[in-house]
Amino acid sequence: LVLNWKRISKNRAMSNADADAFSKSLIGVNINEATQAFKKSLEGDKASFEGLIEKAAEVNGTSPENMKSLLNGLLLK
Repeated sequence: LVLNWKRISKNRAMSNADADAFSKSLIGVNINEATQAFKKSLEGDKASFEGLIEKAAEVNGTSPENMKSLLNGLLLK
């Protein structure tokens, strides 16, 4: 998904709808939900982000621990 995003974004501007579709495919929720959960986790409220991790793990057929590692790598780069 990330490689497709990069390839397509070289040819045209990516819209909010594109970002939503991408995030729903990757983590099972829209980009706004993901952003809010991440911001809350930075402020100390980890519950929303942990829920997002669990949903993303289910969507991707992996463990929450693996999903957390993947998302941390993507978000912190």
